[in-house]
Amino acid sequence: RTLEAFADATSLMGLPRQGDGPMRLEALAGGLHEADLPVFEAALKGQLKDEASPIDLSLRLRQADGRWHWIRLRGNAARDAQGRIERVAGVAFDTTDERESAAHRQQLEAQLTRARKLEALGTLAGGVAHDFNNLLAAVVGYGELAREAAVPGSAQARHLDQVLQAASRGQGVVERILAFSRASVRPRQVLAVQPVVGQVLDLLGATLPPGIEVQRHFDATPLCVQGDATQLFEAVMNLCSNAT
Repeated sequence: RTLEAFADATSLMGLPRQGDGPMRLEALAGGLHEADLPVFEAALKGQLKDEASPIDLSLRLRQADGRWHWIRLRGNAARDAQGRIERVAGVAFDTTDERESAAHRQQLEAQLTRARKLEALGTLAGGVAHDFNNLLAAVVGYGELAREAAVPGSAQARHLDQVLQAASRGQGVVERILAFSRASVRPRQVLAVQPVVGQVLDLLGATLPPGIEVQRHFDATPLCVQGDATQLFEAVMNLCSNAT
């Protein structure tokens, strides 16, 4: 039974069996991960003390297939009548599966925590979006009334057009927030790129500081893409804002 147990231990540690005698510690240290070797050596040096604590270590050992296995070693030094160390006796357990299962469980728990945070964020965003949408409705309503009263072609009419376009974009942003809160996907549609870029430039031109001028050169072939107009508007606006 002793020899069988010894053979199992050498196989567990990825070491070739060399006779029926005790395992030499040099052979065990040779297969250790370099980060664990100082810990192993410190534990062995600690056994030289008269009242040393038992060894209880978790170390990485390379197996015959090239994989690193986590091995837990437990034991202590056996001494003769004069107190000299004869050998280090103990047991070894392969804890690789348990560690991998624990790591997988922690990953699942982290994913669940993130999902709960996103759900709470979606609920909060939905409430804010509804309130903001009510404010935009008032802006659009009064803006349309003011636009009807403005003189066609006047500066006031152009300014009100910009206000209504910005409010419309704001409603698009609200729709995206609500879609996020409901975990739904906005429908994609075919849209022309140049008109969206033109709207961005109109809005940007009215807000630029003095000394900065926007020049348009729409020389490219009219382009259509499939996507969301609000997202395209925000992407072009971010590019232009960063350029300034």
